[in-house]
Amino acid sequence: MLGKVGVKDLVEILDGQFLNSVFSEKFPQGLSIDTRKLKKGDLFFALRGEKVDGHQFVEEAFALGASAVVIDNASVIDSTRQNDVIVVDSVIDSLQKLAIWHREKWGGKVIAITGSAGKTSTKNLISSVLSQKYRVSCSPLSYNNYLGVPLSLLQIKEDDDFSVLELGTNSSGEIAFLCDLASPDFGVITHIGTAHIGLLGSREAIAKEKSALPKSLSSSGAFFLPFDCKYFSLLAEKTSAEVISVGRKDTFAWAEEVKVFSEFSQFFLCFQERREEVQIRFLGKHMVGNAVLAAAIGQFFNLNIKQVVKGLSSAICPSSRMQAFRSCQGEFLVFDDGYNASPDSVKEAILFLADLDSSPMAKKWFIFGGMGELGKQEKEEHYRLGLLAAEKGLNSVLLGKNKEKDFTSGFSESEKSQDLIIKCFSHRKNLIDWLLKNVSKGDFVLCKGQRISQMDKVALALVEN
Repeated sequence: MLGKVGVKDLVEILDGQFLNSVFSEKFPQGLSIDTRKLKKGDLFFALRGEKVDGHQFVEEAFALGASAVVIDNASVIDSTRQNDVIVVDSVIDSLQKLAIWHREKWGGKVIAITGSAGKTSTKNLISSVLSQKYRVSCSPLSYNNYLGVPLSLLQIKEDDDFSVLELGTNSSGEIAFLCDLASPDFGVITHIGTAHIGLLGSREAIAKEKSALPKSLSSSGAFFLPFDCKYFSLLAEKTSAEVISVGRKDTFAWAEEVKVFSEFSQFFLCFQERREEVQIRFLGKHMVGNAVLAAAIGQFFNLNIKQVVKGLSSAICPSSRMQAFRSCQGEFLVFDDGYNASPDSVKEAILFLADLDSSPMAKKWFIFGGMGELGKQEKEEHYRLGLLAAEKGLNSVLLGKNKEKDFTSGFSESEKSQDLIIKCFSHRKNLIDWLLKNVSKGDFVLCKGQRISQMDKVALALVEN
């Protein structure tokens, strides 16, 4: 574990070599890939990004107190430098090697989560539940790729019982690669949808890609997934682990009497012999499904129902995942669901907004920034969701230059659209200005869209103004 490994041993772990023969007996206390967050004693990895090369900050890292640096371009360093400089073939590969080593030395269990939507929310729910009884490490934010997963593994403390990780993908083979890094003991699939279908080709291909997670589990582990998953059989047959289904009566755990309000969701959590009312700060019926997955894991690891309920109730909703905010004057409610958008998550957002109780005079506004990575299905999916928004009685305001045409076509196809408003803007500022003039007291506003549309900024502007 870091803190107990000297620089000399790290060279061997990373398959590297010292820049010169001078090295110390320092024991790095942590690691950093960003000098803005570097702490004295950290091991600095000079990673190359799309815009910035970490090698440019090696001198700054030493000035800030880095115990050693890892580089793969020795030409950027003065060869006579007396600090600890480790040269490797690839900095990112060496970071992953260190993460694998750290994982192997740690004696706890890894729970890995993947799915087309809901990974971060489910991770937060599981972590909160298990934390009622155990020491738990979980990946920060949405650290779910070739860089985020090793960084998440490397933050595990020696006395942690569990690490809860999320695994993401937008290309074939990525989940298998991340499983090789993380060596999960237990797996969770939230949902198989159409996110990234333009890159992976089909929903069946997405299911096959996600199936690498159950395939990686051993017979001593367990695999959790919703009973109504279309690809349940395909996924279940890939694993030698125990398969645990949730979401329907007489499965391992399920929800009854689900009610969704503007600022919380409420339901009865059911196990075979117990039933308990729960309120969570996650909005939408789909979020209740994620909570049931977390509850099942808590029950599996011997938490009692009171501990599970407390963990679910205290879990924090991740940023820009259906978060509710009052405008600064308290006149209308804004829902920030702007982290990203896929056909399934947009559908859930539309249904959530449509189902909210409101006064007869109040309007419901769906603010949409489009979806990406859908390939040939892009036009059809935007059309279908436009039609759904109108059928559900939602006024719609769109941001974009191309995709709004298909959404508008679908919206206009509904007879109900004649009594609704639809507007399109090319620039975010113009959209915000129009909304501030037209949203009224008692209205509901939901902001949703692909990450590049920055719908979270639209939500923030509405709340602050």
